[in-house]
Amino acid sequence: APTTPHWETWISTSVDGHNYDSPATPLAHTYSSLDLMVWQDHVLIVSGSTEYNPDLGLDAPWESIFVLYSLDLKTWGSGIWPIEDAEFELLTDPALHVADDGGVQVVYYSRSGDSAITPPDLVPGDHDIKMADRSGDTFVERSDRIYADEYLVDPVYCSWDGVNHLFATRDGHVTHAVQIDGQFVTDESFEWDQQVPFCFDQDGQHKVIAQAGGGVGEPTVRTLQDDGSFSEPEPFFDGDDPFDGHCTSPVVGFFQDRWVMLCAVWVG
Repeated sequence: APTTPHWETWISTSVDGHNYDSPATPLAHTYSSLDLMVWQDHVLIVSGSTEYNPDLGLDAPWESIFVLYSLDLKTWGSGIWPIEDAEFELLTDPALHVADDGGVQVVYYSRSGDSAITPPDLVPGDHDIKMADRSGDTFVERSDRIYADEYLVDPVYCSWDGVNHLFATRDGHVTHAVQIDGQFVTDESFEWDQQVPFCFDQDGQHKVIAQAGGGVGEPTVRTLQDDGSFSEPEPFFDGDDPFDGHCTSPVVGFFQDRWVMLCAVWVG
């Protein structure tokens, strides 16, 4: 592991999805802005942004999705999924999901030039959120952006009951858009002063979890209501916080009869 300050990925599991094993266990380093996907019920895949740090051998350009994967939560491997004919230098905040047809898609914010070495949430102007579809061992980028707004980062896409939702961080807050007639439209009624959202299903409900500001404090969660609104934020943990108040980009999934949670933790 690096000896200088760096990101680490920590993992914790739970039987009931509310009380997690504490403390969490370090799993990997140099990943942040995490995403989690369970593929074909037997592979857990974790993706994330790699930290721009030439001293660690991580130098732009990066045009691929870096993933960790496991079949049993005991042994882990890593892989690279390139995006074919990408017209950018640095892939940021990739979020994988299983499409309605069973294929795999990814949404992300991409950047080039001087913006590739600027913290992504500080790059001025509209940020294009793009989507790519998996084809064999690569992903093929769609020609048009699916959404854009100023300072957008950390996108995540979910399809719930036939409606497509996009969540992201914008200017330090979570934003929400819904796809209407093929276009994502901002939900102006949605306000949440958290960051780095992730959507998942639990106990038959559609939920969104997000980190506290700056990743300091406990993550909170909101639930989609029948009228299309979201419940008020609630603390995610019923018991102890296994990340001790230092969880950024929380992700949650159900895998092999248990709930799995990962966070990026700043160490140093």
